Amino acid sequence: MKNKLLLAVGSMALLTACDASKGNEMAWFDHAVKTSGHQLLYMAEQLKNEPDTACFPRSIKEGKYRLEHPTDWTSGFYPDSMWLAYELTGDEALAKEARKYTDRLQDMQYYTGNHDLGFMMFCSYGQGIRLKPEPTDSLILIHSSESLCSRFRPEVGLIRSWDFGDWSYPVIIDNMMNLEMLFWASEQTNNPKYREIAISHADKTLKNHFREDMTSYHVVSYLADSGEVESKGTFQGYADSSAWARGQAWGVYGYTMCYRFTKQQSYLDAAHKIARFIIDHRPSENDYVPYWDYDAPNSLLKPDIELTPVGNKQREEMQLLEKCFRDMIYTKGKITDKEVENIRKKYDFYQITYKNGQVSGVPIYMVRAAEAYERIIPDWNKDMLTKMGVEMRAYFDLMKKIAVAYNNSTAKPVIREEMKKKFLAMYDHITDQGVAYGSCWGNIHHYGYSVRGLYLAYFLMKDVLREAGKLQEAERTLRWYAITNEVYPKPEVDGIDMDSFNTQTTGRIASILMMEDTPEKLQYLRSFSRWIDYGCRPALGLSGSFKVDGGAFHHRNNYPAYAVGGLDGATNMIYLLSQTEFAVSKLAHETVKNVLLTMRFYCNKLNFPLSMSGRHPDGKGKLVPMHFAMMALAGSPDGKAEYDSEMASSYLRLISNSGVENDAPEYMPKVSNAEERKAAKLLIEKGFRPEPDPQGNIAMGYGCVSVQRRSNWSAVARGHSRYLWAAEHYLGANLYGRYLAHGSLQILTAAPGQTVTPATSGWQQEGFDWNRIPGVTSIHLPLEQLQAKVLNVDRYSGMEEMLYSDEAFAGGLSQQKMNGNFGMKLHEHDKYNGSHRARKSYHFIDGMIVCLGSDIENTNTEFSTETTIFQLAVTDKAGHDYWKNYQEDKKVWVDHLGTGYYVPTAIRFEKNFPQYSRMQNTGKETKGDWVSLVVDHGKAPKNGRYEYAVLPQTNEIAMKKFAKKPTYKVLQQDRKAHIVESASEQIVSYVLFETPETTLPGGLLQRVDTSCLVMTHKESADKIKLTVAQPDLALYRGPSDEAFDKDGKRIERSIYSRPWINNGSSEIPVTVTIKGRWNVEETPYCTVVSSNEKQTILRFSCKDGASFEAELKR
Repeated sequence: MKNKLLLAVGSMALLTACDASKGNEMAWFDHAVKTSGHQLLYMAEQLKNEPDTACFPRSIKEGKYRLEHPTDWTSGFYPDSMWLAYELTGDEALAKEARKYTDRLQDMQYYTGNHDLGFMMFCSYGQGIRLKPEPTDSLILIHSSESLCSRFRPEVGLIRSWDFGDWSYPVIIDNMMNLEMLFWASEQTNNPKYREIAISHADKTLKNHFREDMTSYHVVSYLADSGEVESKGTFQGYADSSAWARGQAWGVYGYTMCYRFTKQQSYLDAAHKIARFIIDHRPSENDYVPYWDYDAPNSLLKPDIELTPVGNKQREEMQLLEKCFRDMIYTKGKITDKEVENIRKKYDFYQITYKNGQVSGVPIYMVRAAEAYERIIPDWNKDMLTKMGVEMRAYFDLMKKIAVAYNNSTAKPVIREEMKKKFLAMYDHITDQGVAYGSCWGNIHHYGYSVRGLYLAYFLMKDVLREAGKLQEAERTLRWYAITNEVYPKPEVDGIDMDSFNTQTTGRIASILMMEDTPEKLQYLRSFSRWIDYGCRPALGLSGSFKVDGGAFHHRNNYPAYAVGGLDGATNMIYLLSQTEFAVSKLAHETVKNVLLTMRFYCNKLNFPLSMSGRHPDGKGKLVPMHFAMMALAGSPDGKAEYDSEMASSYLRLISNSGVENDAPEYMPKVSNAEERKAAKLLIEKGFRPEPDPQGNIAMGYGCVSVQRRSNWSAVARGHSRYLWAAEHYLGANLYGRYLAHGSLQILTAAPGQTVTPATSGWQQEGFDWNRIPGVTSIHLPLEQLQAKVLNVDRYSGMEEMLYSDEAFAGGLSQQKMNGNFGMKLHEHDKYNGSHRARKSYHFIDGMIVCLGSDIENTNTEFSTETTIFQLAVTDKAGHDYWKNYQEDKKVWVDHLGTGYYVPTAIRFEKNFPQYSRMQNTGKETKGDWVSLVVDHGKAPKNGRYEYAVLPQTNEIAMKKFAKKPTYKVLQQDRKAHIVESASEQIVSYVLFETPETTLPGGLLQRVDTSCLVMTHKESADKIKLTVAQPDLALYRGPSDEAFDKDGKRIERSIYSRPWINNGSSEIPVTVTIKGRWNVEETPYCTVVSSNEKQTILRFSCKDGASFEAELKR
């Protein structure tokens, strides 16, 4: 008890603000005790008129007491503090108040609603019994012990903690603090029941709550019937695997106390080990107060870049950055009467007033706070707070509008003063609402999407905030919400989450540039620059954000829809920091540049391909041309050129269209807004011109994508694998797009010279049959069966579906970025139909795409399996007339958009005017006129196959000529390999699904020692280009890591639960045998194993799903 008493005094002493003298520690201690007693009595005086139902002080906020009901877990702490102060001071007034607040807890002796009765009753009545007992005290504690025991279940052997949440039987480490009352009760009553329950609880907690290093899980949930562990995690700590600081303290006290009552050595040993962890992991040698969690990344975020004085050059650059940032986010304009009235109307909605210096107004919420009411409010809607107008995003957007209006009203002093007052009132109100340094609002996931206006508004009103004496407070608020201190430590890995680029970069730079030009600001800028630099570098595995092949990752896959937001942050920061001390490295700059150049290749012209639209396959997703402009203005990656010519010419093509303004030069693009026009004008004045449409081929290993471009058309193939999901589904998004990456092939096209869009390519959502995604081999299901059955499958994910194959072979090869191939082993997930399999390949040879399928099989006897060659919307009279008069040919087809198809396979043509379907997000019925060409493999097919060739931008005469003498030949088409030869192009394309057992057809390539992709191009009799790719990303090796149920079916699992997702791609050696002797220049990825007159053997080191080339010469 002595140690407990000293500990309590130490805690009470923290309430004092005395300046302790090192020479007289006992005098300091006595003064601290006396001051603590006075403070407790002062508090009692302040609370004397509070009702008994809510009178227990828990904390102080903004000068006011936070009072709790008796049922709160902290209700016993205030009387406990007064009992201890009475013991130390002898002041009877403290004993009187302690007894008053203790007796207010009397009814809690029968309370069974929580596990905290030990906190509540033993801290109050337990101290009362020890210091000034009343006749009924002991009986009240015994009744309290009985109530606590009601939460004990023998099958589990533990006292249940909470009654809320999704746990079956949660037990938290805090429970150890409640056992003391049970041990006491056994001693008082001689009833062993209480002691046995306490020991059972302590033993099982020691067994299951602690890791090897004696750090504790916060919550362990058990199965109520068997007592087996259901899950281990946290509710208040940083992470499931972390050491929550308060929980470690509960463990030390709890097991020390258990030893005191039982003398069981294992309890004392446990307490020693937990204490040793605490001592070894204290923040510093002289600091014994831990952060809230020992593993929280914010706990030790200290700069490793030293403070240095600000020189003249650095001050100039900081001021230049501030000006450039201001120019990026604000364009000078004129304020109109209509804008002012609109601002007044929106401002009045919040009813902001002051009374006695205290601001009040309409409460403001973060949008996701609505989720708290999901099971409370009938007809609940997740957007309810937005519709009510009380969501913080709208509030901050209005603050930004007011900031802009203030800056635009220099010529209108009355309006300017009004805007200033309105802004400061909104600032005071939102600060009072909790948007301030240290606020817990930031604990709500995804709040970054809601506070973007906050950062810009505060920055634009820097001078106003300084004048009002609020600048430092505002700076701290921005740094807290943007988590700016996260830039301090040197990053341990390359890459950051795409959301950080999207929602944090602007806030972080704004919070830094808000500062005065101090050494601390310079330190922040250098740290921020390094954070951006590492974030832009190519990330390993499935980590965000950018990849070596130009992919842009979020949700563990290439995701252009998220990338455009992230690229906004990345490109803006690269531009802002360029030409200064804080510029990012060449590698970081080149990586982002490559991502954009790759994006402009797979988009056509601006739109994402349907298969790359994530959970929004609506044809609306687009790249953002201004990203290219910002990179053009940022200069070359090496910093030598003021402008980047590639990015400039890309930008000018992207913003151009078929029309120009009457008074503009013919080369001036017609663009959509003032910012684009301003950037275009500058770049054109510097001599840059639009690039032609990109031509060639790319393969993205980290996207499972291949793209072929000729003229203004593009063909995009997409698959999925055991590393990359097929489609993302949410409850209200992408309900039917299951087959988007099941080997699809979308042709994006328009008349030559015209702008390509989804509409010109024959796509619209109305009436689209989601079973018939072009290129896909699928079971044609009723839409109600095709609809995703979205679940929350594990604690790593939310309500979402992202299914994987168990096959590693899926991806593409690109030869000299001009031609290529793509292959995949298709295996649908067992959640729907795990018997569905196929081997699929595409061979991109100049303007021709050869499409092959083999080994198509499944056991579905109810619905037919189809391979869709095309499904096209017919939206105008010309299209309807075309198909009305179309003369069918079994082998040759030319659609109304000018794409030709050579199909030596039996097919079925359908003209559905109208065709009915459903919207991908709402399920609402739609209709449209559609034509489809499909290969019908029948029900439950075995060894199904198909062959066809696609030739965009052709005509019927050319196609009939092609059909008579195809320019390709299929050399092999089975489960082992798909091999295509083009004699006219002197190309042989190999998709080798399995390791060949015999000599390969095609002449030159004889053998490979593993499955892979290969392409050979005979440029002359003495010169051949050889390209090899291993589509297996090899993020892990060996069998698929799938889990199975009792029937051997693959279980749906979240990608976030997989342990390998951050692994780098491993090298896979591919040994290639070429006929004859060839001279090959060795490279780091290609070595000569042997060479003689008979054969040349080469070994390629493949990784990242990339293509590796060698030039063979005689």
